Amino acid sequence: MLTVTLPRSLVPAFWRYLGSLAATAVADAVLFVALPFVVLGAQGGRVGLGTVLLAGSAPRFLAPLLGTLADRWPGRSVLTVTATLRAALLAGVAWLALSGHAAVPTLAAFAFLNGCLVTLSFTAGSALVPHLVPEEQRPQANSLSSAALMGLPLIGYGVGGALIHGLGSAATLLAGVPVYVLALLLAASLPARPAEPTAGAKGFWHDLRGGLGVVRAQPLLQVMILLSFAMNLTLNVVNVRAPLFMQHVGAGAGGYALFEGLTAAGALVGALAVGALSARVKADTLIDAGRLLCVLAVLGLAVPQVPVWFVAAALLGLSLGVLEVAAVTRAQGLVAPGTLGRVMGVFLGLNALGLSSGAVIGSWPLASTPLFIVLAALLGALGLLWHRAVRSSPQP
Repeated sequence: MLTVTLPRSLVPAFWRYLGSLAATAVADAVLFVALPFVVLGAQGGRVGLGTVLLAGSAPRFLAPLLGTLADRWPGRSVLTVTATLRAALLAGVAWLALSGHAAVPTLAAFAFLNGCLVTLSFTAGSALVPHLVPEEQRPQANSLSSAALMGLPLIGYGVGGALIHGLGSAATLLAGVPVYVLALLLAASLPARPAEPTAGAKGFWHDLRGGLGVVRAQPLLQVMILLSFAMNLTLNVVNVRAPLFMQHVGAGAGGYALFEGLTAAGALVGALAVGALSARVKADTLIDAGRLLCVLAVLGLAVPQVPVWFVAAALLGLSLGVLEVAAVTRAQGLVAPGTLGRVMGVFLGLNALGLSSGAVIGSWPLASTPLFIVLAALLGALGLLWHRAVRSSPQP
């Protein structure tokens, strides 16, 4: 029988960090629901929505640069400053929307700046966790962090929808401000940590090149990043093809909603499972299990049957949850704290490229069955590289 280490043993500072992360996740979900309706209220239409969405997604490609900043500055300072700026920006945009002066260029600029702050705070948080908890508790800490990021937005979506119905989209934006302030207060209560002594000693671009050099020097890290890229590419192919498939078979929006719900539930279970299993199962083994589950899920999507797709959705979500937590935990063990932000930035940047590539490939006029078979083969081939890299790398 597996031994499960209870999360209550985690230090109080981590719980404050988790509280800040949870507040941010809820506020982000409310913003995600309300902002499109603010754009529509500003007569932005489909083009305006696309412009704002693109502006909000673009900062992901800047993640290596922002991750370098996260390494150069103390983690508590980054989280406090980003929460402060996000609250101020949201209050300003809400005021413009309430007064009828919100325009698509302004909303796009807000989405871009907010996206930069989101990316910076995420990389800083990932780099901060190893300083808050000892190494043996990192899987639990990463598991709880991922569970908060996956599960709490579901609450935020519901709250956002109810607020829009009752107050309107502009007032809903304003309601998110105090939640960011709560995140700010919790982040400010974290223990102070000086910036890494090696960070910033020779300049920003030197630090950035140093972070990329860490990736080049670690074969295991390279395969993990390639695997993450392929996973995100596959995920966005699924995001394009799933609603089309459900519409084609007559399941419609209800079938698609169930598909996404099963994926989200599987991801939440997978993230929590890593924390429960980490005391007895190595991170490399968990990553391998997640990869195999992903291959099985994608092969299932090659079968044009609704029940098979629902099972594949649950397996896909489970694999995503396991891989996210296990990969972050493994990266924290491979990389020195002073370069972790940069490495996580590389992950995020290539993930963004994978998502964009997947959206493009998913829209190509290719039959879904052979497309998913090819993607499963790609993930399987990366698995062979993974096993080779594990054998040649030091064990945690």
